[in-house]
Amino acid sequence: MGGIIFLFLFVLVLITIVVLIVKTEKKRNEKLKILSGVFQGKVGSGLFGNTFEGNYQGMKFLVLLAPESKNSPRSLHITLFKNCYITFKVSYESFFTNLGKKLGFIHEVNINDPRFDKVFFISSKVPEAASGHLNNENVKFTIGGLFIDGFDSLSIDEKKVFIKKENYDLEKDLSPDYIKGILQKLNSIAK
Repeated sequence: MGGIIFLFLFVLVLITIVVLIVKTEKKRNEKLKILSGVFQGKVGSGLFGNTFEGNYQGMKFLVLLAPESKNSPRSLHITLFKNCYITFKVSYESFFTNLGKKLGFIHEVNINDPRFDKVFFISSKVPEAASGHLNNENVKFTIGGLFIDGFDSLSIDEKKVFIKKENYDLEKDLSPDYIKGILQKLNSIAK
């Protein structure tokens, strides 16, 4: 008798989990579909999460809603596909970046702005070019604003600008106006 009760409870929990996953997936897709009204594009779902592929001022962009996993919280990824002349990555300074620098495993790009250098870790294969680009007050201000808004990593390479935010707010962070503002900022950083 106890085995039947356990099996019943197990099946009930499993069904509840599946229903919650389906509802969450549907809600994410509904929010992404709203973007279609502003940006030409399409909604998709895949192994890595829910996506929206759109067009912003003649440039393609991708919004990915990565689900929570065992080792990572849910996250919002926005990629603007744009040819860039520079490559660099920006993240917050952390215990690990400081340790890596002290041990000589990683090298940081300093832009000679003590406030910015203290908060952000910058890496680049071309440090001089990255430093020169990041010394622009508008670029620093825009990056700082994105991080204050909850984004935690930014990278630029020859073909794209990418930004990530963990534990995003489905209502606020997926509104068309918000996404448009982020795309404007990414476009201005990559000029």
